[in-house]
Amino acid sequence: MAIEIGLKRRVKTPVWSIILGSSSLILILILIGSYFYLNSAVKRMALEIQKREQLLKVGSSERALQNNLKLIESRIESFADLLSKHYNVGNIFVFLENVCLPKVQFSDFKFDFDQERVVLSGETDNFMMLEQQLDILRQEPLVKEVNLSDISTNEKGKVNFTFSLVFDPKIFK
Repeated sequence: MAIEIGLKRRVKTPVWSIILGSSSLILILILIGSYFYLNSAVKRMALEIQKREQLLKVGSSERALQNNLKLIESRIESFADLLSKHYNVGNIFVFLENVCLPKVQFSDFKFDFDQERVVLSGETDNFMMLEQQLDILRQEPLVKEVNLSDISTNEKGKVNFTFSLVFDPKIFK
């Protein structure tokens, strides 16, 4: 048998394999491009989600801060209400120290908040001194009303008495 040497012939590729191969290559390129595009889109969305979560956290912390501020505001209003109703009774002692005669001594002090009335019990040397003290208290503009009651003398010859004083509310401020 003889071996023939001939030119190598090219094998014709069928058209369907060329179409199938090129469409497969295009599909692979589209899939790779889609992968990178979707990967970057997912990263952008993750960053956007983190930003919005931060905004929500700020929003919730602002709500907590607002609630805290409302609580503080209500406490301040309660304190302001208490302070407006506060009576500074110490001013009465300063007032009495300034207007009372040296021979008049007080032994009991009662304060009625509702009527703004002070009941003072004390003693003095004589009735004349008591009358002078009564006149001084009646002339004071901060004293609205002066009532004298329970006048008596004790075994030492001194005069025991009880004053009931109604003050102007200005004295308590």
